[in-house]
Amino acid sequence: MVGTPLHQHLRSRRNDATGEELRSGYFPLAYVYPKEKRNTRDLLRRRSAFVRQRAQLITHIQLLNSQYNLPAFEKKLTYKGNRTAAIADRFGHPSTQLSVAANLNLIDSYDQQIAALELHLTRSAKIDDPATFAFLKSIPGIGPILGLVMLYEIDAIARFPEVKNFLSYSRLVLGTHESAGKVKGFAGRKLGNAHLKWAFSEAASLMLRSFAPAKSWMQRSRRRSAASRRRTPSSKRRSAARCITCGVSRRRLMRRSSWRVEGEPSWRAGGVSPLMRPQSGWRPIRGLTPPARPDAPNVPVPMTAGCHCPGSKPKPPRRDD
Repeated sequence: MVGTPLHQHLRSRRNDATGEELRSGYFPLAYVYPKEKRNTRDLLRRRSAFVRQRAQLITHIQLLNSQYNLPAFEKKLTYKGNRTAAIADRFGHPSTQLSVAANLNLIDSYDQQIAALELHLTRSAKIDDPATFAFLKSIPGIGPILGLVMLYEIDAIARFPEVKNFLSYSRLVLGTHESAGKVKGFAGRKLGNAHLKWAFSEAASLMLRSFAPAKSWMQRSRRRSAASRRRTPSSKRRSAARCITCGVSRRRLMRRSSWRVEGEPSWRAGGVSPLMRPQSGWRPIRGLTPPARPDAPNVPVPMTAGCHCPGSKPKPPRRDD
């Protein structure tokens, strides 16, 4: 449909405005995810959907148990050894027994499918980017699944000019409606990557649960000011994200030969993964500089040195009076 001359004129003006925004830089371009990794990323997201559906089946069994005022389950139904045929026999009506048995059979099927997907995803990650995958798993609070999510959802850290851009993309900060220095409200809760927000939420909780330096850092932050006595979940997620970005940035400043496989090229020869590749606009970590020559000796640098992440500040030496 051609339309009236007025419509043609408005369409032409709209195209001119879009072209002007592209030329001026006010209209940012979207990141084109590598074609060879899209299928693996989609499979990882499908695995997350299967896990949620499996959790819904377990929740339905627990709701039925509460609905009929039956005693609570002694063990968690998450584990396969705790799911037996006796669970369905607890209910008196045959229809309810059949419903519970169907849920249990579906849970067992989901376990098999999820295990097969995780095996394939782990093998794919070891082929696509084994060094970055191993580095992510070395961070406290991040296991194989969270490492896979961060690896395939971030892809190349170079596409974020600064850490704050990465935090905004991960849904860890909110936009504000501000006028004359006054905040009128917040916006943009659904903008960004929901998978990264979930991954950082889990990583922050696990890090604070099992990592002693993170616990001490949390205590220091609570004592620092009265406003930070109660750390919100969003602040914990931002701290975990900053820790990971600092670790990734620190890794790119170290020589690739310090952790590469025998026979692989060094990072100066272009052998660095996209997540570790240096990029412009990122400030170097305080106290760390890249080697001046390819044959410079390897200097071991701790993961938490030179940043404000949990466990980054070493304790001062004790003075002997």
